[in-house]
Amino acid sequence: MKLAENLEVKQPALMYKVILPAAFPGIASGLHLAVGTAWIFLVAGEMVGAIGIGLPYY
Repeated sequence: MKLAENLEVKQPALMYKVILPAAFPGIASGLHLAVGTAWIFLVAGEMVGAIGIGLPYY
């Protein structure tokens, strides 16, 4: 990032060429964990709230 600043790279280019690619592994990892957790809670909610034929039918 300091190299890009020394080369006087503009702010939008710095964001798209340096910062986002560097942050992507962390973002992808967090998304992976969040989707897995959401799926588990969805299934648990379906099991707890299932009366009769389940949640999709009120």
